Amino acid sequence: MPHRTGELTPATGLRARYLRLLLGVAVGTLTVAGAFAPATAASAASRSRCAIGTDAAIAESYSIVFSTTPGQTDPATSTPERAARLQGGDDPALQALIAQWLAAQAGPGGTLTAAGAICVGRTRAVAHTELQLGGTPMPKVLTRGSAVLDGGVWKVSRATFCERMRIENPALASAGPCATRRADRALPLPTTTTTPSRTVPSTTTTAPPAPADTSG
Repeated sequence: MPHRTGELTPATGLRARYLRLLLGVAVGTLTVAGAFAPATAASAASRSRCAIGTDAAIAESYSIVFSTTPGQTDPATSTPERAARLQGGDDPALQALIAQWLAAQAGPGGTLTAAGAICVGRTRAVAHTELQLGGTPMPKVLTRGSAVLDGGVWKVSRATFCERMRIENPALASAGPCATRRADRALPLPTTTTTPSRTVPSTTTTAPPAPADTSG
């Protein structure tokens, strides 16, 4: 029996319900994604944003603390300058360690450079580092370091300083302040290129297949 134009048939009713279900699923997905996108973006921003000049300040402190030129570095005058840029540098034991390290320098010297600082809090940051000893770059030996903001000055963390001492002069680092902090390591570099998505359990069922057209 032919149907009149505009008359609702069982087939057209099924199609209408199917389209409404698909629309509901799409709206729900967009709502959930929109709810969590600002939170993940804010989290990534708070984890990586540093004040202007932070990277340069950290790089400068690393250069002051770690750069050495044997025969031209006087421990008596150089130790206070380095200690001022090192976390906990007012510790007499740490100052004595710096002086011993400088006095034991031989060869063409070395340094530990820092770049690409990433802030992980208001007073802590991590950075990519590159070690050079005896004039030879060692890019895979000490690849990350940390810094702390102390008294308005970004300083080399004690953890990174001791890590350098263990690499360059294990015997010297085996006693004193570095020996008592062996578990203290530089913070890992956080990932800033991508933000993990949050999985939300679905409360909807999979849309059924479109009903067959039985109107013909």
